[in-house]
Amino acid sequence: MKKREIKIYQDSWINVFVDETGNTDIDTSKRGATNYFICVAIIVEDKKTDRIRKEIESVKNKYFKNGEIKSSKIGSNHKRRLRILKEFENVNFKYFAFVVNKTRIKKDSGLQYKSTFYKFFNRLLYNHLILSGNNINIVADNIGGKSFMFGFENYLKERGKPNLFSRWSHSFSDSKDEPFIQLADLIAGTLTYIYDSNKKSKYSKKYSEILKTNQIGITGWPLLPEDRTLKKNLKKGKAEGHIFLSNLKRALNFISEYEKSEDEYKKMQVTILLKLLFKKIYEQNSNMQNIYIKDLINHLKSQNFPELSPQLFHSKVIGPIRNESIILSGSNKGIKLATTLEDINEYISLDKSIIEPMFYRLKKARQAIKISTNGEIDILDSSEFQILKKLADTFNETEKEKLFKVKEEIKIV
Repeated sequence: MKKREIKIYQDSWINVFVDETGNTDIDTSKRGATNYFICVAIIVEDKKTDRIRKEIESVKNKYFKNGEIKSSKIGSNHKRRLRILKEFENVNFKYFAFVVNKTRIKKDSGLQYKSTFYKFFNRLLYNHLILSGNNINIVADNIGGKSFMFGFENYLKERGKPNLFSRWSHSFSDSKDEPFIQLADLIAGTLTYIYDSNKKSKYSKKYSEILKTNQIGITGWPLLPEDRTLKKNLKKGKAEGHIFLSNLKRALNFISEYEKSEDEYKKMQVTILLKLLFKKIYEQNSNMQNIYIKDLINHLKSQNFPELSPQLFHSKVIGPIRNESIILSGSNKGIKLATTLEDINEYISLDKSIIEPMFYRLKKARQAIKISTNGEIDILDSSEFQILKKLADTFNETEKEKLFKVKEEIKIV
């Protein structure tokens, strides 16, 4: 695989416009405190920015007259929200979102302080953006007073330098003066109707489908299930509960160990695990927990990794993850992080459907050579094939293999 080309101080720039929804109060039992804090970054090429800004303004003038595009103005008027979102489906922008479940944060955490909260989570978001290696101009919505903004900007300058191969800038803007920030507000507000259990409705799935058109990534924090989810799984039985907890733990340990690795394939593996974990934890009630291989490959591509063939994706990304005893169940529906006995059975069934026909063919080839050489040659006699030989000796045709045999003979005829 070709390595990514690195151009020192490229001329092209990416503009990133950031806004969020929700407040910083981590005591969600308080009146007015939100369960989620969601940060959205709208990403657009610099050369396309002016044209797309006009397209956003056109939608704004159509639905909000002389006011701002604001999610709070739409509220739970779901039909109106859907109409507005559909207007942006063909607008050429992308976005990355960071979803924080505040109900999972300890109340005495250092994150109880507003400045610490913003610095921590905005930095996590920015870390995803600056890893692309592009020159990035970040424009965020005004946050707090000028003294806080000054301190926050200094924090990013001192600790947020991306790397030696790209440049970046950071500034603040009032949302009423920047349509891109208004669009970020709309998307962030809509995401609350997808992930906040208090705001979910029959429209949540439709919102998710529309927003995926322009989404290049979404991640969450913390990547652990809620206590009630843990208890629910433990109630299923001791063994079932351990499957759930142990596989999640192995996935999180893998991410922790390799998230700062310089190896490109390790970075891909971490990226895919984060995607699968987010799906499992934040979309646990979804009817479709699996993610298609093509979608996972496209996800890597959107994160600035080279595009992989399905074969290379399996051998260099999925295979090494499974080698770490992290169970990923797979089927024609795609891949997911296995957390139930049913998931494990799905994984084994897929392997069985691949392994049994392979052993059937191996058995027939071995038999054919033995017959043609009067038993003098056994193709599995070599020392390097001894494990295969033992397996082949114990392999018996079941009704399924016999059916497979009939199908093969029909094809030949």
